[in-house]
Amino acid sequence: MDGEYGGLGLAVRGHLWPGEPQAYEMAESPEQLLRRYDEVHDELRDVVRDNGLSASIYTQITDVENEVNGLFSYDRRVLKPDRAALREHNRRVIEEGTS
Repeated sequence: MDGEYGGLGLAVRGHLWPGEPQAYEMAESPEQLLRRYDEVHDELRDVVRDNGLSASIYTQITDVENEVNGLFSYDRRVLKPDRAALREHNRRVIEEGTS
Protein backbone atom coordinates (compact mmCIF):
# COMPACT_ATOMS: atom_id res chain seq x y z
CA MET A 1 0.00 0.00 0.00
CA ASP A 2 1.14 3.52 -0.82
CA GLY A 3 -0.07 5.59 2.12
CA GLU A 4 0.46 8.96 0.43
CA TYR A 5 1.23 10.12 -3.08
CA GLY A 6 0.54 13.24 -5.13
CA GLY A 7 0.96 16.53 -3.33
CA LEU A 8 0.34 18.50 -6.53
CA GLY A 9 -0.79 22.03 -5.76
CA LEU A 10 -2.77 24.70 -7.55
CA ALA A 11 -3.67 28.02 -5.93
CA VAL A 12 -7.15 29.10 -7.09
CA ARG A 13 -7.58 32.86 -6.73
CA GLY A 14 -10.64 33.72 -4.65
CA HIS A 15 -10.65 30.30 -2.98
CA LEU A 16 -7.55 30.50 -0.80
CA TRP A 17 -7.06 30.44 2.93
CA PRO A 18 -5.22 33.59 4.12
CA GLY A 19 -1.45 33.15 3.91
CA GLU A 20 1.10 31.72 1.50
CA PRO A 21 -0.16 28.70 -0.51
CA GLN A 22 2.01 25.60 -0.12
CA ALA A 23 2.38 22.25 -1.87
CA TYR A 24 5.10 19.70 -2.58
CA GLU A 25 4.88 20.76 -6.22
CA MET A 26 2.94 23.77 -7.54
CA ALA A 27 1.14 23.89 -10.91
CA GLU A 28 0.47 27.16 -12.70
CA SER A 29 -2.85 26.14 -14.32
CA PRO A 30 -5.54 23.45 -14.16
CA GLU A 31 -4.13 22.02 -17.40
CA GLN A 32 -0.63 21.72 -15.94
CA LEU A 33 -2.07 20.15 -12.78
CA LEU A 34 -3.92 17.57 -14.87
CA ARG A 35 -0.78 16.84 -16.92
CA ARG A 36 1.21 16.15 -13.75
CA TYR A 37 -1.68 14.11 -12.30
CA ASP A 38 -1.55 12.00 -15.46
CA GLU A 39 2.22 11.53 -15.16
CA VAL A 40 1.96 10.55 -11.48
CA HIS A 41 -0.78 8.07 -12.30
CA ASP A 42 1.26 6.55 -15.12
CA GLU A 43 4.01 5.92 -12.55
CA LEU A 44 1.41 4.51 -10.13
CA ARG A 45 0.16 2.11 -12.82
CA ASP A 46 3.74 0.88 -13.27
CA VAL A 47 4.02 0.20 -9.53
CA VAL A 48 0.68 -1.64 -9.56
CA ARG A 49 1.76 -3.79 -12.51
CA ASP A 50 5.38 -4.39 -11.50
CA ASN A 51 5.08 -4.67 -7.71
CA GLY A 52 1.51 -5.71 -6.98
CA LEU A 53 0.48 -2.49 -5.24
CA SER A 54 -3.09 -3.01 -4.08
CA ALA A 55 -4.00 0.35 -2.51
CA SER A 56 -2.94 3.99 -2.64
CA ILE A 57 -4.06 7.25 -1.04
CA TYR A 58 -3.86 10.51 -2.97
CA THR A 59 -2.75 13.60 -1.04
CA GLN A 60 -5.21 15.18 -0.76
CA ILE A 61 -8.91 15.40 -1.66
CA THR A 62 -9.36 19.00 -0.50
CA ASP A 63 -7.05 21.88 0.32
CA VAL A 64 -6.47 22.31 4.04
CA GLU A 65 -5.84 25.90 4.99
CA ASN A 66 -2.59 26.91 3.25
CA GLU A 67 -1.94 23.46 1.78
CA VAL A 68 -3.24 23.79 -1.79
CA ASN A 69 -2.48 20.24 -2.91
CA GLY A 70 -6.10 19.12 -2.84
CA LEU A 71 -8.27 18.25 -5.82
CA PHE A 72 -10.88 20.68 -4.43
CA SER A 73 -10.24 24.16 -3.04
CA TYR A 74 -10.39 24.46 0.77
CA ASP A 75 -13.98 25.84 0.53
CA ARG A 76 -14.93 22.81 -1.64
CA ARG A 77 -16.32 25.12 -4.33
CA VAL A 78 -13.75 24.48 -7.07
CA LEU A 79 -12.73 21.10 -8.45
CA LYS A 80 -9.33 21.99 -9.86
CA PRO A 81 -8.83 19.36 -12.60
CA ASP A 82 -11.50 18.19 -15.03
CA ARG A 83 -13.81 15.62 -13.41
CA ALA A 84 -14.01 13.30 -16.44
CA ALA A 85 -10.23 13.32 -16.86
CA LEU A 86 -9.72 12.50 -13.16
CA ARG A 87 -12.12 9.60 -13.47
CA GLU A 88 -10.29 8.28 -16.55
CA HIS A 89 -6.85 8.45 -14.88
CA ASN A 90 -8.18 6.66 -11.80
CA ARG A 91 -10.00 4.05 -13.91
CA ARG A 92 -6.78 3.17 -15.73
CA VAL A 93 -4.96 2.58 -12.43
CA ILE A 94 -7.79 0.35 -11.20
CA GLU A 95 -7.83 -1.60 -14.47
CA GLU A 96 -4.07 -2.16 -14.22
CA GLY A 97 -4.68 -3.88 -10.90
CA THR A 98 -7.27 -6.22 -12.34
CA SER A 99 -5.24 -7.39 -15.35
